[in-house]
Amino acid sequence: MGTCCSVKSSPSKGDLNEAELRAHEDIKDQLITAEKQDNRIKKLLLLGSGSSGKSTIFRQLKCVYDEGFSEAELCDILPALRLNCVAGILTLLRKSEQLYQLDEKEHSECYIDL
Repeated sequence: MGTCCSVKSSPSKGDLNEAELRAHEDIKDQLITAEKQDNRIKKLLLLGSGSSGKSTIFRQLKCVYDEGFSEAELCDILPALRLNCVAGILTLLRKSEQLYQLDEKEHSECYIDL
């Protein structure tokens, strides 16, 4: 009775035999190594709504700091890249057309007939 809240103490080094001491030191070394490796890792939590670019950041980091994209990833990404390029060009053309309509004389070089 009364052992449910007691704290079990670990045995002292004098209570361990040679094999247990070696195992204890090995585990201790592994824990120290793991802690050092974990301290080198930088962790970042990105929060944001959908389509805010969270995944894009990781793709860019992978491309810059890793070996790049695999062939399968490139095949998956290529249509989205093309769509984004075309959408960006259309946006620029529409804005150019709006500038021309605001002041035809000042922005005559912005004439676009979409």
